[in-house]
Amino acid sequence: MKKLPCHWVVDAGYVTNETVTDMFDLDWNIPDYLSAGRQYLASTCEEAYRVSQERIGYWDATSMCGPLAWTIMRDANGFPYRIGSWSANAGAFTNANPKWNGQPWGSFDPETFTLLHTDESMPGYDFASKGNLYPGDLVYSYTMLYKKEGDPHFDHIFIVAGIDANNARLSISNMVRNSPYADCSIEEIPLYTPGDRENGVINHEWNGLGFGQTGTSGFDVFRWNWITYHINAQPIQYTVRWGDTFETIAFDWKVSPQSIMEANQFVNEIQLTPGQMINLPAPIQNYY
Repeated sequence: MKKLPCHWVVDAGYVTNETVTDMFDLDWNIPDYLSAGRQYLASTCEEAYRVSQERIGYWDATSMCGPLAWTIMRDANGFPYRIGSWSANAGAFTNANPKWNGQPWGSFDPETFTLLHTDESMPGYDFASKGNLYPGDLVYSYTMLYKKEGDPHFDHIFIVAGIDANNARLSISNMVRNSPYADCSIEEIPLYTPGDRENGVINHEWNGLGFGQTGTSGFDVFRWNWITYHINAQPIQYTVRWGDTFETIAFDWKVSPQSIMEANQFVNEIQLTPGQMINLPAPIQNYY
């Protein structure tokens, strides 16, 4: 994580006096994951490999789901302010399996997200009644515990990138065909539509021999806390942490700094104190 210099270092002339807004892109608007992901679409396997190796920095287009999800999140400026030094690369999303090595969830500040887990099969899962997916959610779908050679089951990690006019949940993800011929691509795909438990990639393509099967032994849903805040559309209280400014809080919760100040009747000169409780207003943006 990039850090601001101490005052004595600045006063001694060793470094320039940078501010938080100089060092970070603290755009508090909701990230556009779909636009960020569309630049990586590839209709052929050859093109998918070129994108994977030259633009994502990962050698294999057929197993690039983690690095691709991380890259889309990075390009959309979707990581929180306190992200950690690993944010310079997709290491936490490479060879990840939360059940075996805790990654990628173990690399995030636990105060910034909520993790939902189910052992129910993802194909046919009733998202409409049990909790829909929303843009910004990261999903890790699990394969069978023990695999044999040639087994079509696979683990997969993907980002929910958007919602279309028909309410279908969309993702930008790599697709690997096994039958009746081998092929790969990077596509914008409908994961599922609420109320429809038969169509969509989750229920169809990723539940058969053509592209293999995933999520058959359950899945995780990793959700940033700001997404829950926007879904609920209600004011909440927030405890100020070390390093917080109005700009960093606004960025992490996707509301304007001015609206936070107005909700607390603050003036521009106010100094935030760690441990201080402040109010975050009800989001004015409709989150789908």
